[in-house]
Amino acid sequence: MNETILLVTLVVFSFAISRLLSRYASRFFVVSGIEYLLLGIILGPLVSGILSPEALAKFSPLVNLLLGLVGFLLGLRARSTLRPANAAIGGSLASLALIALVASAVFGFLQYVVGPPEGSQAVQFASLYIGETFSGLLGAEFIEFGGAVEYIWVALAIGCAAAVSSPVLIARAASFHRARGPTLDLLLSYAETSQLIAIAVFGGTLVWARAAESADVFRIPITIWLAITAAVGILIGLLFNLFIGRERDEMRIYVAALGTVTFASGAGAALGVSPLIINLLAGIVVSYTSRHALRLETTLTPLRHPILVLLRLFAGAMIGLVATPLLWLVPLVYIATRVVARWFTTWSSTWIVSKLPQVPRLGLGLVGQGGLAVAIAASFYQRFPEEAPVALVTIVGGIILSDIWSYSAVRRILADAGETDAAVDSDDPSASRTRTQAHQIVDGGHGH
Repeated sequence: MNETILLVTLVVFSFAISRLLSRYASRFFVVSGIEYLLLGIILGPLVSGILSPEALAKFSPLVNLLLGLVGFLLGLRARSTLRPANAAIGGSLASLALIALVASAVFGFLQYVVGPPEGSQAVQFASLYIGETFSGLLGAEFIEFGGAVEYIWVALAIGCAAAVSSPVLIARAASFHRARGPTLDLLLSYAETSQLIAIAVFGGTLVWARAAESADVFRIPITIWLAITAAVGILIGLLFNLFIGRERDEMRIYVAALGTVTFASGAGAALGVSPLIINLLAGIVVSYTSRHALRLETTLTPLRHPILVLLRLFAGAMIGLVATPLLWLVPLVYIATRVVARWFTTWSSTWIVSKLPQVPRLGLGLVGQGGLAVAIAASFYQRFPEEAPVALVTIVGGIILSDIWSYSAVRRILADAGETDAAVDSDDPSASRTRTQAHQIVDGGHGH
């Protein structure tokens, strides 16, 4: 099929299906986006081959633009996401710990069970001196900790995707059951914070990879690469403010925002990092410095669902066969580790940070991942196409299982907390505010 016709068909499909679902989705029909991933798999090389690797390569600029829009919209929400501070701190701690636990489990399985890929470059993390007493048993006085560098990027990308929780899935369950209260507040805050942390760490991972790859040529340390990446994102956000100034015309602001995202996406690709992180930084700058931030978020929000539909289609099509049969076990390791780690890190963070509600099984309500995890998978494919199959199979497989289960998990947690239906006094101001926030997210106001 001609790529132009295919592209037009996919775009029309994404907008049409978004409009239909926004109009007809009800409490009896909960859409998580899994169906688009499955459709992408059918369109991809595993089944029909309509979206072949060659076609996906031609669509790479479009995918970068979609990733940029996702990052920019997320950045515009940063100012409200980081409030209240105690929930943001708790969510950040839980997300960082979750990334470390999942990445460590996946890396350990890949390195010591699957084994390093042939011709891979090894990297050493640390050496542990064990002394002469035990050296006879191990044949050396040091234990070396390290592994294949390719597995480091794969494990960190999977860990970042694991940290993502979808506020949309939580808000949809809350809206359907008229839920409101402090438990729902905490779930939404943790989910929104997890998205910022996941993209920030994922961006840092790609910057680290860029510094490692170019070390022999430029000899620029990772700190300088981080500074360059941050400076580019911040500068683009400031340039948007200078360009818009006191402009009040909504269409001009809209066009300027799309131009900013396009430029930032190109800059991210040129730097060898993801458009997600450059646009996230630009969006954060705009959210804190521009008087147009709220209007811009409202204007761009209708694009959110079509963007995620397209990204899910492309991510499904990007999935390919993994080279080693043992690699098919990675999704099982990932899913098991993520569920346990999500529960443990969330529970631990509510004890560490003061004034947070102590809710049993709170972390299980954050299992649903949504579209941002798909964006991380697609971005990893753009950056590391050779290592991407195992990451895509793992992340997409986890999304399919977790998003199916998440709705009932959120419903049970809110019901146990007494925050569903008529259980909460509707005259309570905090309850009304929570319900309004949930409705805004469901209607497309926030989150992914």
